Amino acid sequence: MNYVATGSPLIARQNVTLISMIVITTVIIIGVLTLLWIIYMSLRKSKNSPEWIAKQKNKPTKQKHLDEIVKTYALTKDERTVLWEMCRRPGVPNILYLVHDEKNLDNLFREYYAELAETGDEQLISTFFALKLKFERAQAAAAAINSSKSIPNGTILTYITPDLRRYIFPLLKNAAEGLYLQIPHALSLPTGKPMALTKVKLLFTLPSGVNYEMNTRILRYQTGFSGLAEMVVTHSTDIKAHTERHAKRYTINQKIVFSAVKITAQKTETGENIQYEPLEHRYPGMMIDISGGGCKLVSKLPIKKDQHIWLEFQVTDEQVEHAIGLIVKTNRNPYANEFNLHIKFIKISQDAQNRILARVYEYAV
Repeated sequence: MNYVATGSPLIARQNVTLISMIVITTVIIIGVLTLLWIIYMSLRKSKNSPEWIAKQKNKPTKQKHLDEIVKTYALTKDERTVLWEMCRRPGVPNILYLVHDEKNLDNLFREYYAELAETGDEQLISTFFALKLKFERAQAAAAAINSSKSIPNGTILTYITPDLRRYIFPLLKNAAEGLYLQIPHALSLPTGKPMALTKVKLLFTLPSGVNYEMNTRILRYQTGFSGLAEMVVTHSTDIKAHTERHAKRYTINQKIVFSAVKITAQKTETGENIQYEPLEHRYPGMMIDISGGGCKLVSKLPIKKDQHIWLEFQVTDEQVEHAIGLIVKTNRNPYANEFNLHIKFIKISQDAQNRILARVYEYAV
């Protein structure tokens, strides 16, 4: 009878050696990967430490940092040049971190404006303010809310009736159940109120300057513990932020004069040249607030939207400004028999606009 050998001591020893090598190699690989993971987590932890962040903040801005900001905020070539000059100032923190520090970023703009104002270069100052607006809009968008639970107490909410009457509701309490709003005296009569369970649109502005509109529903009316008449509305996530129209405004409350405008078009080789000629008769008005792009005016005259208007006003004691505007919205104040005119500037000198923006941001001396 013949037997077939199934193995030999040599082959057995070779198999044991191979298995040992595989095990050792696996252990080494696992050890290396574990070590790399420990190193990675250690570096990651250190980069999130206050000490590391503070060290990075204090490093000067480099071109690569500036390129990242240019890409993120879609800056123009001229805006990039202005920002680079600002970042090169002694002691300016790294721009990658400074853009998230609203207060210190504004301080940098304020200091740099003082230098620009002495140059008298209106084009450069205009670019400076365009850069400021881009950062401001980005900050406003980052701070935008998407729930009424984030509205702070004391915020003023506005309700506009179908006949364009405006009612102001201070937010007394933001509670888990909903928003407790103080009812204005003018709306305290039962016949003037929207019915309970009715859907309403409320407008409000947060401290960031962003305007919002919110759709909500009235839960009930009640008398609060302080004796004030209250309207309770539901919380809502149906909120729209108007960050694209965000522009800081300056409350001016100044008596001004305005007039209607005669518009003529003159043909030129490159197209049409639109001329705006203010008419002789002047009317009084009250400018409530102003921004670089327009203003709000109160007048006794029932002027309709889509009309052009010539304005004469002052934002400094030394200079009288003129601008051509387009009335983009009007609403009537039924209690004062006045009309609120929302005006967009369509023709204004660059230096006048710069003076307005310096006043808006309170950079003017």
